Amino acid sequence: MTSQPAAERASGGGYPAPVPSGQTSDTFHLYREIDRLDRAHEATERRLDNLDTHGSRGVDGLKQQVEQIRKDFLDHEDMHTRAAQEAATARRWQIGIMVTLIMPLYALLLSLVVR
Repeated sequence: MTSQPAAERASGGGYPAPVPSGQTSDTFHLYREIDRLDRAHEATERRLDNLDTHGSRGVDGLKQQVEQIRKDFLDHEDMHTRAAQEAATARRWQIGIMVTLIMPLYALLLSLVVR
C-alpha cells in the first residue's frame, strides 16, 4: 500500500474531507495516517539535508560559551585570592603605622609617669 504522490495530495496535505468513492472509512483514515507519516519523513529528510549542508553550528557556539564561563569563573577565583592577599597586606601596613605612631607617645607617657 503506497500513499499518493505529493502532486495528488490536497492543499492542506492529506486527502480532502470526503471519503473517496469505493473506500471504507477505515481505509481512508489509514491513507491519511500514511500521508501524515510521509510528510513527517520528508520534513526529517529536509532537516538532515540541512545539517549536511550547514553542519551543526550550535555545538561550536555552546562549546565557546562553556569555555568563556569556565574562564570567567577562574578569573573570579583569582580576583578573590588577590583581594584576600591585598586585605592581609593592608592589615599589616595598618599595624605597622599604628605601632610607629604609638611608640613616640609611649615614650612620652613613660617619662610623665616616672616623674
